[in-house]
Amino acid sequence: MDGRRRHPRFLVTEGWRGSARLGEDVTIEELGNHEISVLSVTPARAGDEFTLEVHGNPVAHLSVSVLSSTPVVAGAGLQYRLHLRVNSAGPATDNTEESPSASEPASGDPQPGRDSGRSRSGV
Repeated sequence: MDGRRRHPRFLVTEGWRGSARLGEDVTIEELGNHEISVLSVTPARAGDEFTLEVHGNPVAHLSVSVLSSTPVVAGAGLQYRLHLRVNSAGPATDNTEESPSASEPASGDPQPGRDSGRSRSGV
């Protein structure tokens, strides 16, 4: 808006690189000590980092990075198997809406999870 201020308030000399994405539901296929395999409807690039929210009692928040992304036919269409490395676990929160049995699924049963947004590494 010309004429309202004599000097710019803020000037970006170099642009910023980055990407953001809203969370989506994923299906957890396998849980290991430091690696997780999930099914997602969208692909990811190796090195992408995001937070994975694992539902249970308590809810766990895991900082993960993508090791690989492989397209697979699952369910009604194309999905992507993301092989993730757990970088760190955030503080868990109580989830009183779920029963204790829901937080301890049988071994090998898929679990719900939520990808709480992704961003490219180095952002």
